[in-house]
Amino acid sequence: YRMKHTIKIDQETVENIRRYGVYTGLAGEEERYKFLKEDIGFKMDEKADYVIIASCLQPSMMPNAFRALKNLLDYFDVSYTLLSKEYCCGYMPFVLPALMMRDEEEIKEAKAISEELLTKNIENARSFGAKSIVIFCAACDIMYSSFKGSTDLEVIHYPELIDRYFKGGRLDLEADFYAGCYRARRKVTPEPADVDSSLSVLNRIEGLKLNRLSDDLCCARPNQLDKLIESMTTTALINICSGCYNNTKSALQEKGSYRTVMLPEVVWASLRT
Repeated sequence: YRMKHTIKIDQETVENIRRYGVYTGLAGEEERYKFLKEDIGFKMDEKADYVIIASCLQPSMMPNAFRALKNLLDYFDVSYTLLSKEYCCGYMPFVLPALMMRDEEEIKEAKAISEELLTKNIENARSFGAKSIVIFCAACDIMYSSFKGSTDLEVIHYPELIDRYFKGGRLDLEADFYAGCYRARRKVTPEPADVDSSLSVLNRIEGLKLNRLSDDLCCARPNQLDKLIESMTTTALINICSGCYNNTKSALQEKGSYRTVMLPEVVWASLRT
């Protein structure tokens, strides 16, 4: 027996996104712009082949990963741009809560709002002549993948972009690699996550020895996260999923001198050595 919940989508959150792009409002919009444009120096609102969807909150949560991504884009001379006004996909503020409550009506409403917001980004990308949209955030990747059929623009996860340009590097490193379980993804879209591109990239790094952790373990579940951490054989963990990065980094901080990194950091390090 399960009592039907009465929580509905917060319309103030939705209006924040429609007005500011990010669900945290004006302060969040200003912080995002300052970090990406002024601090790191990403190109914004320029004609380009690729539009990079950086997401609302991930940039400031993993600055090293975004600096490495910027360096890679410049190194490979990729024709790219970011959007100064990028609309949140809605996954964290209202799609995920609806999924957790298993309210079909709310899930339907949440997806409809998400599609409205994604359409704005797609239209903006098209206005800059983009041929492809590149997603960084794992939550955004879920939502954009579910709407791939609604646009003629190519939609890819960032590892595939790196895979297209990266010819190889060298890095003397033993590390664990966790691709992620993507259980939440399967509740939204049948489109599988792209793990092969990441493996293709990592396999081109000479000197890198990987211990691949089980994809059956979910880092969002405390007992499984513990098992995941226990299965590590090194003190360095490579992630491709932004959610997995945040969860594993938080868990490893309590255990001493461990490093948690995202794929762009590893690729950039392999080109510098």
